[in-house]
Amino acid sequence: RILTDDGTVLAHDQQQFGILVHYRWLETPPDPSWLKGQALSRLKPRERRDAAKVAAARRTVLLRRQSLLKDLATLCRVDKVKLEEAAETVQQRVERIVKTVEQSRNTAAPDSRSASRSTVSPTLIQKIKTALTTPPRRSAREPVVVTEELEYHRLLQDVSLEAAGAIQEYPERFPGVVVRVNTRRIYT
Repeated sequence: RILTDDGTVLAHDQQQFGILVHYRWLETPPDPSWLKGQALSRLKPRERRDAAKVAAARRTVLLRRQSLLKDLATLCRVDKVKLEEAAETVQQRVERIVKTVEQSRNTAAPDSRSASRSTVSPTLIQKIKTALTTPPRRSAREPVVVTEELEYHRLLQDVSLEAAGAIQEYPERFPGVVVRVNTRRIYT
């Protein structure tokens, strides 16, 4: 706090609690690889071979995803529709980024390796250098995964201390959710 000589408060810091949710918990429909990983992580190694147990764990994850936004809305005393709209906005933004990266990758200049292979009778040293420094050709393009798909995104800002405390106290009830504390300077 900043005080005057007579003790009057001129400024103070106020904490604000924001709710961030991991993108994979928001994404609709869920990413198949992520869903499989979540299901398998809930099982012991021996149980992972049992298709029925894997299917049951998968259903558990899907049900948890469905109830997550409802539980957050109830806890933070906000409209569930507002929360769903915020999640949809995050997904649209991330999908735009992925689309832009894919377009950029598809319109990139031709592979420079093809030019180096068209030279006339390369020497043995050039062949060895090319073999050691050129990455292998892949038969299919790997899917684009951008950083935003692997991060937490803000859904709510300025929630109550009680709500933030409940999320931090019971992380198993709120998987993929973190509380971020920001400090704001208030001048009087």
